[in-house]
Amino acid sequence: MQIYQNSKVRLAKYSPLWPSLFYKEAEKLSNILGDLALTIAHVGSTSIPGMIAKPIIDINISVESLEPMEPYKVPLEKLGYTFIVDPDPIDLHFFAKPFSHPRSYHIHVCTIGSWHEISDLAFRDFLIKNPDEAINYGKLKSNLVCKYEGNRKYYIRDKNNFIKSIKSKAMTH
Repeated sequence: MQIYQNSKVRLAKYSPLWPSLFYKEAEKLSNILGDLALTIAHVGSTSIPGMIAKPIIDINISVESLEPMEPYKVPLEKLGYTFIVDPDPIDLHFFAKPFSHPRSYHIHVCTIGSWHEISDLAFRDFLIKNPDEAINYGKLKSNLVCKYEGNRKYYIRDKNNFIKSIKSKAMTH
């Protein structure tokens, strides 16, 4: 079964609770996935202190191989995650919890050492070390939510150029 879903984007001011929400969820993930999860990392805007963000904790789980999916899909489903099919071919598998909006957690399962894993960590670390860039990113996100009245498709499309630019900078530093 393929599941696609769209909803309005909502942003929130940074919450100091976000890191602890990540650590609590990471512990559950580690317990249920065991050695299958080679790394579990807090990524995305909620991992950057002071950043305006969708109040959804983004988590990267790195595994040896994306296929077969069942060894991690079944345990993630037991924790309340739903696999969401992405119509674009990407190098990860996406899970959400809960399925309906508003969501609390997004998981990107990717292969260890993949571009997705490395660039997400570099993006996070670059914005933490470069607060002016983080402020610019926050302003862009706020402007896009207003411009597109929260339309997720256009919001994501228009922030992707900024993300690509920051990832490029981050990967060369």
